[in-house]
Amino acid sequence: MAGESSNPNPKDVALQICEEIRKVRSRRLFPQCGDCVKASKGNPEKMCFYKPPDYRGCGLVNRGFDTPQALQKTYELASES
Repeated sequence: MAGESSNPNPKDVALQICEEIRKVRSRRLFPQCGDCVKASKGNPEKMCFYKPPDYRGCGLVNRGFDTPQALQKTYELASES
């Protein structure tokens, strides 16, 4: 995607961002996260973001890592629901 960083996400930070996104977004508003967790059975090594060595397999996690304001918008949208 244009303008997106290609810097690697540290694994622990990628997992934390993933968890934060899932906390504030309901399955109704954001079904792909629920599907990812269900398919991976909660195993981080099978989740979308887990693409070693840079852990940039999930666009949502990447945006959260590259742009901290993206996580703030996620919180704001969740509070409106």
